[in-house]
Amino acid sequence: MLEHSQSCEELVLMAQKPRIPLHPDPRIYALTLLQDNLVPISQLRLLCRKWANDHWGDIPGDTHHRYTLTRYESTSLYRTLARESGMPQQSGAVGNLEKWFRADNPQPPNPLLTQSCMYYRPLGDGENDRFILILSTPQQRQLAWKHGHKQQILMDGTFGVCSAKLLVFILMVIDERGIGIPVALILFTALKHAKATHASYDGAILEELLQKWKDGMGVNEENEAFEICVGNTDNDTRERNALQGTWLSIHLILCLFHTWQS
Repeated sequence: MLEHSQSCEELVLMAQKPRIPLHPDPRIYALTLLQDNLVPISQLRLLCRKWANDHWGDIPGDTHHRYTLTRYESTSLYRTLARESGMPQQSGAVGNLEKWFRADNPQPPNPLLTQSCMYYRPLGDGENDRFILILSTPQQRQLAWKHGHKQQILMDGTFGVCSAKLLVFILMVIDERGIGIPVALILFTALKHAKATHASYDGAILEELLQKWKDGMGVNEENEAFEICVGNTDNDTRERNALQGTWLSIHLILCLFHTWQS
């Protein structure tokens, strides 16, 4: 029977349009951009659309494939990159991080992770235990010595960066062109009983982690420890107290943008 009966056609409904797979060529191009340049996904769609127009003109696709990326394409692309990088998607984040950053025989997907890890503490079972990770690449440490030692450091926190209760504090220096350069990322989890992630820290934990970063910077060729003369923050007293506790003679100033906001 090559045709549906009338009663059958009355029952069969299409809930949504079927998904048409992405053509292999623009998919390879998109993966190359993500691997080489770390292009944001919003910009990636524009670059892939231009690439498709150059190759096939202004048409959405053929009878079998489409030429443009959709909003949901990022999941598939990032899964492919993770698989090629040796990052298991079925394992929990805690297990992956422990495998990459543990002191005994770490096995990261990229050696740069080991070179960049200045401090790592796995998540313990206690109510007050935190996961802690301080990252700074060798190049970032070099720039910190060049533009931050006995000069100015900018510090700010950001929250809600992933589905976990994770806090991230960023340290930046300013180069000779007046451009800010991130030199360290300080990541730690909120306390397990905390209801609000953004409130689950104080000056003590920030001071402890700043001290870990300072110790990890070591000394320079003149056998000097890493020193900061000026600290630039918003009006968060926890950040300001932590900087002052780590570098006793630091001069603290307020970020002009936050001053204007207030």
